[in-house]
Amino acid sequence: MGFELFQKKAWSTGSKAAMVGLQKRGGLSLNAAAFALLTGKDPGDTGKAKAKPKAGDTVFVEFLFDRPQKTVAIRLAKDGLNSYVLRRQQVAASYVVEARAFFTFYGIPLGKTQRFTARLIKKNMIGFSLKEPARDSEDDGGSKKEPRANQNS
Repeated sequence: MGFELFQKKAWSTGSKAAMVGLQKRGGLSLNAAAFALLTGKDPGDTGKAKAKPKAGDTVFVEFLFDRPQKTVAIRLAKDGLNSYVLRRQQVAASYVVEARAFFTFYGIPLGKTQRFTARLIKKNMIGFSLKEPARDSEDDGGSKKEPRANQNS
C-alpha cells in the first residue's frame, strides 16, 4: 500500500465560477468571481481577487427582479434611496449585502442557504434565475457530494 501526501496548497475551497449565495436570513453573498463580473474587472488575470475595492471605497448596489422570468439582478449603483452597501468580508474573498426586505417584498422564500450561478446580464449588472436549481449550502460549503459506496476491504 502506498501513501500519498496531501498537499494543502493544491486544495482550494474557493470556486472560480461566479456564484451568488442566498443566505437563510436574507443576505446575498458574492464570491470574488461574481464581484469581478459585476464590476467589469477580469477575474482571470491571476486567479486572485483583483476586483476588491480599495480601502475606503464603498460599493453600492441595487436589486431588480424580473417577475415572469423569476430572475434576480444586482446592479452597481451610486449612493441613493434604493441602494445598498456591498461589504467585503474580512477573512474571505467574498462580498455581502443585506437583501431581506427585497426577498420579503417579492415573496421569495428564505430559511435555507442556497447558491446560484451568476451571469452577466449587461455591463455592471449580474443576475441569477430562481427557476434554475440551486445548490444547497447548509453543511457542506455548497458542494453536492455523492453518497459513498460501501467499501469492504
